[in-house]
Amino acid sequence: MHRRELLRLLGGAVTLPAFAGLTPERLLELGRATHARGSTASGTSGNPNELIAALAELILPESETPGAGAVGVPAFIELILTEWQSDEERQQFVAGLEDIERQSHALGGTSFVALGADAQQRLLNTLDGTTGQPGSAAASFATLKSLTVYGYFTSERIVTEVLRTPMIPGHYDGAAPLHSH
Repeated sequence: MHRRELLRLLGGAVTLPAFAGLTPERLLELGRATHARGSTASGTSGNPNELIAALAELILPESETPGAGAVGVPAFIELILTEWQSDEERQQFVAGLEDIERQSHALGGTSFVALGADAQQRLLNTLDGTTGQPGSAAASFATLKSLTVYGYFTSERIVTEVLRTPMIPGHYDGAAPLHSH
């Protein structure tokens, strides 16, 4: 199993509880619609867009396939923050990003984006897989990670160029007529 296949499966497991009442078709439609709107979104006032973009790219970097930034994941996340989260959720998320910045300054005396790759990886390794209180670095990183994976695998470019099949198949009709040719 390739890394991206594993991330797709894990991302679905992490993200789906938030969208539990939606059909698979609606999930895919929602992801695609959000991507389409995200490309024209103005961004979230007060959110560190550069940090979100850097974290998303570290979660899904460019390899033989496009990275998170190349398929518009940061804009996707910004739109979700702006339109889907409550003010309280957004404030907690931003507080967690600010906590990541505080930890970056404690680790290397600079912002996360300016840290070296090794220091960035060490910091993310301490946050990954941990649960934190709302507003913590760990909680915000977990949210960002799940949104990155969801945004990545619902982007049109990944669905059409990388997966080459619909991520979520269409309706099953067990009584469909057979046609002979």
